[in-house]
Amino acid sequence: MARLLVACAAPMATLSMDAVAAPAVSVVRYGPPPAGDLWAAWMRERSVVGVAWRTLRRDDDYVAEMLAEPLNPYSDLTGRAFPVYEAFFETAALHAATAHLGTHVTPMDMTRMLAWDLGLTKAHPGLQVPVRSDAIDDDTRAGANLRKAGIDYDAYRVVARLVDTKDYAVAGAYLVALQLVKEKSETYWRLGLAGMPQWHGIQSAVRRRFLGATADTPPSDYDLYYLRTLLQGELSHWHAGGTTMYGFRQLPVHFRMARAAAALRDGRGYATGHDPCDTRGLGKRLVFHDPHTLCFVDATDRAVLEWFVDDLLASFAGRSPDGAPPTLADRMTWEMSTLNPLWLGLFDASMLTAAMRTEVVEWLADRRGRDALPDGGEPAYDLEDADRLQDRALDALGGMVSP
Repeated sequence: MARLLVACAAPMATLSMDAVAAPAVSVVRYGPPPAGDLWAAWMRERSVVGVAWRTLRRDDDYVAEMLAEPLNPYSDLTGRAFPVYEAFFETAALHAATAHLGTHVTPMDMTRMLAWDLGLTKAHPGLQVPVRSDAIDDDTRAGANLRKAGIDYDAYRVVARLVDTKDYAVAGAYLVALQLVKEKSETYWRLGLAGMPQWHGIQSAVRRRFLGATADTPPSDYDLYYLRTLLQGELSHWHAGGTTMYGFRQLPVHFRMARAAAALRDGRGYATGHDPCDTRGLGKRLVFHDPHTLCFVDATDRAVLEWFVDDLLASFAGRSPDGAPPTLADRMTWEMSTLNPLWLGLFDASMLTAAMRTEVVEWLADRRGRDALPDGGEPAYDLEDADRLQDRALDALGGMVSP
């Protein structure tokens, strides 16, 4: 596997207490933003008015403008509305919000939607992650990560029981795949198309078998293959701005995987003196330099994703056939190592980190936005514009890996 050059990992890994200055701007902590696929609506609006050729600002601009301390994995948002400088951006936001809420959104709402989809928010219970007094484990750190990932507790408990190893990222990926089966199946039922899920490849029986599995009757190779394939399809498209089973804005799927893995890690607990969070649920600043020691609820989704990718690569590297009968964790890891999202080309796990960059989000959302043009309309730009947009995204992806 190619050597990794993950964009944010290097500065984050070397950050020390001496390098952390107090933020020069006031910081705020918001709850979840409104639902609505703002990115796709924005790209569609750009196509309609004929300015799709004009690239958005670079990813670093978004991070610098939105985060009070861009190099800090525990940074809060600045509280400033992001200066987009495009008059039709508000129109796009209204289209996205109306599709879900039928209501007006403010410039700050738009900024929060962008920040959420780009992984710049945290998972504090009762703040970024709403809690209910009647829900089990809602106020725990594992529960907060799980809810932000939009995962149900039944699947979490089964996966945590079956996979009693430290392969948190691999297990988290399957946890999201199991949830996708449930979400897609329920969507067809809500539409009154009870027989449709199977016609579209949604096999609810795979989830039922997995949730009923035991150490003596573990999931089959086919079930693992199916879940990996479903996850691969989800990673190959832009899906954002939906609503979780808990009623608030959904994360893009790669951040869901990272938060699910974090829930599994937090659920195991920490040895005395090794908890990365203090009693308030805030990250201990003395462990900034160690990306493997994160207070997940206080870290941004991006920081958690970087941890996830490191854990995923470690699992891939630590599994090789040695003649002994493979464990369930072995089989899950080997199957997940073949994950090959279409938009990534030849898969490298570091590309999951690149998926959060604005350049890549713009490319993927543009594809989705053009697919949704009303009345089958054509975008107001040509193949040269499309090639320019693709090159911008591929440049960002190419920068993640060196030979």
